Amino acid sequence: MALKRFPGVGPGPDGHAGAEVLQLVGTPWHITQADVYAGDAASMEIYPSEEDPIGRLLPCNAVLGAFVLQGSMYTKSDEWVVLEDLKKNNSA
Repeated sequence: MALKRFPGVGPGPDGHAGAEVLQLVGTPWHITQADVYAGDAASMEIYPSEEDPIGRLLPCNAVLGAFVLQGSMYTKSDEWVVLEDLKKNNSA
């Protein structure tokens, strides 16, 4: 998943430039070669902000395990899927 954000041009009504596009996007990855390392003792911290709200939208209540993938991978933009349009859904 990725957060796609295109900032607006010029100041908005509150004096700060707002996002013209703010979407959560599913981005499938194709792995061609990799080493995978797994563990069961891991932690994660997300610091949400107005610029990056993903921590508020996808809270992490517990980390059950973790893995690190190191290798070669790619994604194709024609496979990306908009999961949620945050600007449209929160504009009310």
